Amino acid sequence: ERIGTAVRAVILERASGQLVMTMVAAGSVIWLLLTLERTGWLRFLGVVAVSGVATSGLIFWLWQQRISDDSLVRRAWRDTYAALLSIRALPIQLASSVLIVASYLLTYLVAARAVGVNTPLLILLPLVAPVLVTMLFPVTIAGWGIREGAAAVLWGAVGLTAVDGVAISVGYGFLVLFSSLPGGVILAIQMWRKTRPVDEG
Repeated sequence: ERIGTAVRAVILERASGQLVMTMVAAGSVIWLLLTLERTGWLRFLGVVAVSGVATSGLIFWLWQQRISDDSLVRRAWRDTYAALLSIRALPIQLASSVLIVASYLLTYLVAARAVGVNTPLLILLPLVAPVLVTMLFPVTIAGWGIREGAAAVLWGAVGLTAVDGVAISVGYGFLVLFSSLPGGVILAIQMWRKTRPVDEG
């Protein structure tokens, strides 16, 4: 039971950040639709995304009406409400998640400048969250590939150079990878200490 509680806690912690990222991405798409002219593909993708989310929500709601109070889904919902949606937890979760998402966006902007892309900030910023949210799909390692594909499509949809979108996405991936290397070194040292033979005598 303790392990199950710990696993659910980690899942909920991750879900809170991803929920905020999804909300930022949705707001970014709406902003792009309202402010840019070349949004044919973007409108299509927006309609598909909104329809998918609405359909998924409806299916989940209908499904949970048919399950018992002691089911795993009901317990998961109670945990979710207590950890994320209660009056005491919601402000803290929102504040921490917003800060984390802001760090992702800032890292992406740094990557853009690092690869020499000088797209104005007000044009570049709304493109970031929709690209990053594609990393939620568990089809590649750390979002590699799907993130670059989304960047190419989105940059082209708004009239920018698709190559720039891919270059920024690759730069972002390397920045995140390099920033995690110190933790990898510490993990490797700990594993080496556990596996080395113990001196006798």
